[in-house]
Amino acid sequence: MRICLSEEQKKLDADGGIVIPYMHNSVAPGLGKIGVLVVLKSDAPVDKLSALGKQIAMHVAATAPQSLRIDDLDPVAIERERAVLTEQAKESGRPENIIEKNGLWSSSKILSGGCFT
Repeated sequence: MRICLSEEQKKLDADGGIVIPYMHNSVAPGLGKIGVLVVLKSDAPVDKLSALGKQIAMHVAATAPQSLRIDDLDPVAIERERAVLTEQAKESGRPENIIEKNGLWSSSKILSGGCFT
């Protein structure tokens, strides 16, 4: 899918804030692997907001969240990730009871790592 950020920015309503675009692994202006738009609203100077917005966008791109909310994560993807982590634990020689306890921890890790909230 190709989206032109400048065109999409025009459609966004920042409600008095500013929209900061960031393109990760940019191969050309406005063209890259991951695009992030951050909206910030503050009385701070625009240059400071832009710098902060870019830093936030870079972190968002680096974490590559799958969703904004836990409820929107794909249950199949969650189960697949849980199975991979369980298999890795078995291959490392961990006892079964520890794997089960870690399963609860890994579930919360999967859920929190896959989204923002």
